[in-house]
Amino acid sequence: MKKNAPLFVRAGVLIFVIYTIIHVVKVSRDVKQGELINGVLLTKNVSAKGFQNANFRCEFIINGKEKNRYAPSTLHFVTGNYLIGRYFPAKYSRKYNKLELLLLPEDFKEYGLPHPDSLRWIDRLNNR
Repeated sequence: MKKNAPLFVRAGVLIFVIYTIIHVVKVSRDVKQGELINGVLLTKNVSAKGFQNANFRCEFIINGKEKNRYAPSTLHFVTGNYLIGRYFPAKYSRKYNKLELLLLPEDFKEYGLPHPDSLRWIDRLNNR
């Protein structure tokens, strides 16, 4: 039995990795097909100063109900601080309760949406 223990552990780890990959793909697909929300308020940059990217606490209304979610971004931590208190677009998956902010050109491109000129300042600020 002791010889088989490492085999069971490896099999368990492999199953966990496969499940995680499948779940991430499902969530990603659902967010892509999810709703476009134009009024997501960024209320706080919750990343610690040592982290490179901003992670936001967000508020938005969907079906008359106020929701609070956390959303990671590819923005630099310092750039993220300039966005607090402003509204931005995002994609939202009801099934997985996942919010993806649309801030940079690559965010919009990922969902096949045009990047609005009104958000170009974020990209310039982020590239400093």
